[in-house]
Amino acid sequence: DDYITMEIVPGQELSDLLQERQLTYPEIYHILIQLAQVLNFIHSRFMVHRDIKSSNIRITPEGNVKLMDFGLMIPMGQPSNGEITGTAIYMPPEVPLGGIIDGRSDLYSLGVMAYELVTGKPPFTTQKIPELIQHHVKIEPPSLKEQCRDVPDELVRIVHKLLLKRPEDRYKSTGDLINDLLKLSGKE
Repeated sequence: DDYITMEIVPGQELSDLLQERQLTYPEIYHILIQLAQVLNFIHSRFMVHRDIKSSNIRITPEGNVKLMDFGLMIPMGQPSNGEITGTAIYMPPEVPLGGIIDGRSDLYSLGVMAYELVTGKPPFTTQKIPELIQHHVKIEPPSLKEQCRDVPDELVRIVHKLLLKRPEDRYKSTGDLINDLLKLSGKE
């Protein structure tokens, strides 16, 4: 029998934190950089998490970011069977389209979450799953600038790139994303 054990992580779910207050841009950068680093590690092991969402992120009392729930993880490069897996609000277009699931799939989900960190809500909010899937596949998300006028242009560019419909148009790797996030945040 296969099983997974997970550590008990003290702290607060990111989804709860988002309901309490608007995050500052330095907080958003910190969260995105740490998550990109975690994904970089997972992808370096040729695995895909497949369930990146704010309720699977825990912020520890020290301010560290922990990714939770590895139950849907699969080896990189597998074709999707078109079934809805993970959480539809964060689901990359290649899942319902039967495309190849790889690191860029996690990056799309991270883009949905980044949008949520900036605006307080994901780009597509309909409760109807078939409609939500069509939005991910065919509809461009509402402009971040329209949702939040003060959002830095470079963050808009990064989130837009993460949310591109075709995987080959997104970041090629989490390393490229980390470099852009570090430049944006002014961190080493």
